[in-house]
Amino acid sequence: MKIYLAIDSNKRVVGWGDRAPGVEIEVADNHEIIHNPYIYKYEDGALFKDVAYQQQLVKELKGGA
Repeated sequence: MKIYLAIDSNKRVVGWGDRAPGVEIEVADNHEIIHNPYIYKYEDGALFKDVAYQQQLVKELKGGA
């Protein structure tokens, strides 16, 4: 599946779409980025899951920031 990533200045994915503009990548139809893009970063042409950031978000949602 071809998607286009919206990336902020910190190289964090802030959304995606099925049309340009954005950084074009190919992912599996069931890739986690489809449902949870905010825990990913795009650096040096590669997509990375930021587990530490994901844990921080979970902690903040639980009120433990």
